[in-house]
Amino acid sequence: DGLIAASTGPLHLAAVLGIAAVGLYPPERPMHAGRWGPIGRFSVALTGAPVSSGKENVLEGISPEDVCAALVRQIALRSAANAH
Repeated sequence: DGLIAASTGPLHLAAVLGIAAVGLYPPERPMHAGRWGPIGRFSVALTGAPVSSGKENVLEGISPEDVCAALVRQIALRSAANAH
């Protein structure tokens, strides 16, 4: 099980409860992951493209493949930790 979300309450709850979690964040302040990223052993934050990249939506810089790969990594880390 895992959760993919923007910076929301469910993302932060999943991270602190040890659920594999991937947060999606824009690179700009004050919304960036450095300040608001999930805090948890099996969580990770992915950051989109800067506004200067010319992309309409800054989250376009995060591909679906990157999101899936990040979630698979977090689930594998959690599974390995629970196996011990």
